[in-house]
Amino acid sequence: MRSFIGQYLIVALAALFLSGGCSRPGLGGNAGAGDKPAKVKVNRKYGLECDFYSEEVGDGIKAITSVSIRDSRSGEEVRFEPEDPGSLVLNNGYDKNVSWSPDEEYLLLPLGRFEGFALVKSAEALKSVREKKYADSVRVQLKTGTQLWHDFAAWEGQGAFTFQAGMSESFPRFKYDPADRRLTALDKVNEIFEGYNGAGKIVITPSTEADQK
Repeated sequence: MRSFIGQYLIVALAALFLSGGCSRPGLGGNAGAGDKPAKVKVNRKYGLECDFYSEEVGDGIKAITSVSIRDSRSGEEVRFEPEDPGSLVLNNGYDKNVSWSPDEEYLLLPLGRFEGFALVKSAEALKSVREKKYADSVRVQLKTGTQLWHDFAAWEGQGAFTFQAGMSESFPRFKYDPADRRLTALDKVNEIFEGYNGAGKIVITPSTEADQK
C-alpha cells in the first residue's frame, strides 16, 4: 500500500500552495462561478449535481480543488467547505470520496483526509451544505488522539458504505450504516481504535468476517 508519510508530505505541500490562493476560481466566493466544472456527478431523483472544479497546483499537475452542490432546475449552487480542504487536493481526495448513494437519498462528502466523512440528505443538500449542518458524520482514530487517513471504498446496499482508515501500510476496512448508526470493523482491529459519528463516540463492532481472519 501507499506510504503514509509520503502522502502526508504531498498534502502538506498542496496546502501551503493553496493557502494564499483563496481569491482564485473555485477556492473562494461562489464556488466555480463562471467556470465550467471538470466533472459532474448527477442525482436524477432530486435534480442535483456535484460539480467538481479543477486547477493546476504546480509542475503541470491538475487536481480537483473544490466541489459545489447545484440544483439543476433553479441553478442555485453552494460550495462545500470541508474542515481541511488542503488535504483533499492531491491523491484524488475529492474525486474518490464524493459520491451519491445508490438510492440517491444521501451524499457522502469528505471533511478532510483525517476528519472522515459527512453524510448529507439529498432532499436537504443545498441547505445542509450551506449551513454545514449534516445528517451524520463518521471517522475513526486512535485512542491516543492520532488521526487516520480515510478513503471511501464502496456503497453497501442502498445507504451503508465501506471505507478504509489507517496509516503507514495498515488500512483496515470499516462499514458504516447511517440507518442504525452502526460502525463495523471488517478487518481485525485492536482496542486502540475508536469511532465517532455525529452524536459523538461510538462502539466499533467486530464483524464475523474479521473474527475469521
